This record gives sequence, C-alpha cells and structure tokens, in this order.
Amino acid sequence: MPNNIKTTLIAEAGSCGDASLSKMEHLITVAASVGASAVKFQWTSSARKMAKRRHATKTPFAAHYKNLLQWPAEWHEQLALIAKQRGVDYLCTVYLPEDVEVIAPHVSMFKISSFECQDAELRDAMSACMKPMIVSTGMTSINDLDFAFSYTADELKLLHCVSAYPASYGSLNLKVLRRSFLAPSKGDNKREALAFSGFSDHTAPNYVTSGALAVCAGAEILEAHFRVPDTDPKNPDYAHAMTPDQLQSYVLNVEVAELAMGTSDKQQVDEEAEMAQFRVGV
Repeated sequence: MPNNIKTTLIAEAGSCGDASLSKMEHLITVAASVGASAVKFQWTSSARKMAKRRHATKTPFAAHYKNLLQWPAEWHEQLALIAKQRGVDYLCTVYLPEDVEVIAPHVSMFKISSFECQDAELRDAMSACMKPMIVSTGMTSINDLDFAFSYTADELKLLHCVSAYPASYGSLNLKVLRRSFLAPSKGDNKREALAFSGFSDHTAPNYVTSGALAVCAGAEILEAHFRVPDTDPKNPDYAHAMTPDQLQSYVLNVEVAELAMGTSDKQQVDEEAEMAQFRVGV
C-alpha cells in the first residue's frame, strides 16, 4: 500500500538494476508500491572518463562503472515514461558535465553524489539548465561546502551523508540536521545561513529505523538505497540496499516518526482532556 508520508523519499535504485531494463522497470514498480516520491538511477555515457575523473582507473570500480552504469542513453526516455505511469518522479545521477544535457529533459531536478559535490564544472552544467539541485555531502566538512552559500534554498539543497557502505549508526551524526551554519564573512552571499535539508542514507539494510531517526532530527528529504530480489549479490550496491519488504518497513517507520513529531505548537491535546480535570492551580 502506498504510504502517506510528507517527507520526500527518493528511492535510490543506484546500480541495482544490473544494467537490465527489465530489472530497472521492476525497481520503479517497487518504488511506486511503497509510495516513494521519486526513483533514482545512476548513469554515465563513458565509464572510462568517469573513472579518470574519480582517479579510479586502476581500481575494481572502473569495471563496475562500465558494466553497471554505462547503459544505453535511449533508456532514459523509456524509464521516465514508466516512472510517470507509476506515479513517481524519475531522477538520475550523472558524473560527467556533458551528460547533464542528456538527462535534463527527463528529470525534474538534478542529484549530485558526494564524490562530485565539489565538482564546480558539473554544478555549472546543471545550473545552466535552471533546475534545482540536490547534493549529497559525504566525506566533507562544512568548510568544503562554501559553494552552497552562492545558491538560494530553491536552487540547491544539501543532504547530510556518510559515505561508508554500509554506514554504522555510530557514524551518522544526525545532529548535523538540527544545525544552521553561518555564511563566510567574505563576499556577497545570497544566504545568511545554511542548513541541511535531508539525509542520504547508507546504513545497513536491516537498520530500517535510520530514516525515522533522521526525520526526528529534522530531515525533510530522505534518499535510501533499495534493490529487487534478483539483483546480483556481487553488485557493489547490494550490501547497503534494502529489499522491497525492508523498504516498506523503512517507510512505515518514517510515517510513525512524522506522526510522533507532530507540530511545534505546545498546547493541550484531545487525549489529555480526561486528565486535565485533575490539574492543580488551575
């Protein structure tokens, strides 16, 4: 059953489609079935260029990029149509500036991974398309994110992230979501303060309460990895991706967190009416 959560949930399929169009369609169906706001894939037009930019040409990741992320560009249109039919937004992370214009017609916003969050060339290509950007910030300190102060909150939103796969609960530091960071004193900035809008979640798949905890800390956007039952266990995203049942539990926990958080107004609630008659000094 679709959920009723208010939090924007990006169901991160990543590379768990194994570069198979049928598996990717299945992932879209799963994302829609749990009521996700969007489903997101990852794609590159050139695994060689991507590996070079990431200094990964002589690592096992280069083969991963080629075998799982370098699928036909023509699929974007078909996947976006399937997502629209299922009632979810289609999103896709790209890693090369020249790939931005390929996905731009098919996405409502851009998503930048933690590895590229300081890539000015990629950000500039996305900014030129006049669509919002969501940026994950794993492996950074606040001093690495000065660029964000030059955008408005409508143009760019930051996601707190821990780039460990999977990430332990002890590493999450979700209090970051409760903080505002002041802009540097130099320059004419559009923002006086910067706050994180959400959480890109890489916790172990059986830790289905991490999204709910992030919501309690202030997250309005969640990005969570998931897979389908026939995703190849050798896929690098497999270990930190939830099964459909785990994703459904994740969503239900978020719904409970939202319910429990309520509003910021302090007032007597209906359930207190019976006890209210025994108050002293009223």
